[in-house]
Amino acid sequence: MAFLAIWQFLNPENPPRPDMAYSEFIALTKAPATQKHIEEVEIKEREYTFRSRTRTRRVHPKAVVRSAPAEDNAQGCCRATLKITYQKDEGSPF
Repeated sequence: MAFLAIWQFLNPENPPRPDMAYSEFIALTKAPATQKHIEEVEIKEREYTFRSRTRTRRVHPKAVVRSAPAEDNAQGCCRATLKITYQKDEGSPF
């Protein structure tokens, strides 16, 4: 088990995602498509995973907000074109 946990942590296919402040994330969700913005967000518990795009459609590596507020009301915070996907917490396999 320990070997598998270390392998998963060090696996080059799963590079660490840069952290972003929640306030910066919200600013990017409100930004118009002519600026750096976010088009799609995946939410699991209080962790938001997303990619940002520039106005030239260049895609940045996935980033993550790890400490979003517990009571986040996504309605009205974002552009209408933002796709938000919620994932159910599977719980611990142990």
